[in-house]
Amino acid sequence: MSSEHFITNTGEKSLSKILNGILHKTKAFDFLVGYFYFSGIQEIKNHVEDKKIRILVGMEMEKELQNATADFNFHCKKQQSSIQKIREDYYREFTYFFNHTDFFEGKEQETLFKLYFSKIKDGTLEIRKTKEPCHAKMYIFSNIDTEDGEDLGNVITGSSNFTYNGLRGQNEINVRFKNNPEYLDACQIFETLWNTATIIADKEHIKEFEEGVMKHIWFDQLPSPYLMYLRCLHEYFHIDSTKRIRSPHAITKGKFLNLKYQEHAVRQAIDTIEKHSGVIISDVVGLLQFFLKHLKLTIATGGQNNINQGYL
Repeated sequence: MSSEHFITNTGEKSLSKILNGILHKTKAFDFLVGYFYFSGIQEIKNHVEDKKIRILVGMEMEKELQNATADFNFHCKKQQSSIQKIREDYYREFTYFFNHTDFFEGKEQETLFKLYFSKIKDGTLEIRKTKEPCHAKMYIFSNIDTEDGEDLGNVITGSSNFTYNGLRGQNEINVRFKNNPEYLDACQIFETLWNTATIIADKEHIKEFEEGVMKHIWFDQLPSPYLMYLRCLHEYFHIDSTKRIRSPHAITKGKFLNLKYQEHAVRQAIDTIEKHSGVIISDVVGLLQFFLKHLKLTIATGGQNNINQGYL
C-alpha cells in the first residue's frame, strides 16, 4: 500500500489544501460523505468550474452552516420516504434556508450559488442521497495528470465530511492512496451506492429544481417598481397600531379633542425611540405637549419598560 502521511488539518496539512492541490490535476471527482454543507463547496470553488462532480451524501445535508438556522433533516427517519418526497423535502428546506438566513447575502456566497446552479444545469454537478444511512467518507479523483503521464486516480478516505470543519476547521484524520487497486476498489464501492441512491439534483431534473427552489427564492429576481414603491412606503410611513397610547382627550380629562395626525406622530416617535433610543420632534406645540405628557404619564405609571429606562 502506497500512501502519503496522515492528513490531520493541523499546520499546513489541511484536507482543503490537499484537495485544491489535486483538483487542478484531475478531470473529474466523486465524493462520498456523511454530511454535505455549502461550506464544503466554498472551500474548493476556485478549482471546480470545469470539473465533473458527483456528490453522494449518506446522512444529512446543510443541518447547520455559520449560525444558520435552516435544518436539512435527511436523517434515518426520512429513509423510508418516497424518492419524490425526499427530493421535495430538500427543495422546501433549501428554499427556507436561502430565504430566512443571511448566508447568501454576501457577494462571495452569491457567486458560489451561481456556480452551484450553473453546474447542475450543464450536467457537471450531480447530487444524490444514499438509500440507507452511510457515514463513510471517501474522496475519489479520476485521471490525475502527472509528470510521468496520467494515473487512473487517487483516493482520500478518513473522518472528514465535505464541510468547512471537515476540510480545515477542526482536527481530522485522513489518508491518501495513490495505487490503482485502491482507486478501483473505491470506484466500485461508490458506483454501487450511487446506482441505488435518490437523485437530489442533476441536469435531468433541473425543471423540478427550478420549480421547487428557484421560483421560491429571491436570487436573481428583481421586484417590480410598484412593489419597491410599496416597500418604501411601508418602511417610512408604517405606523404600529398595536401599542396602547393615552389620547389628548384622556390626558386632559376631556379638555382637548383626539386628532388622528397627533396619534400617528406619537406612535411613530415611540417606534423611533424603540429602534434608535431617541427621537427628534419638529411640529406644532400641541403635538409636542401631547407627546411629552404621554411619556411622563407612561413613566409615572411604570408602563413600557423601554421608555421607563431613560429615554427622557
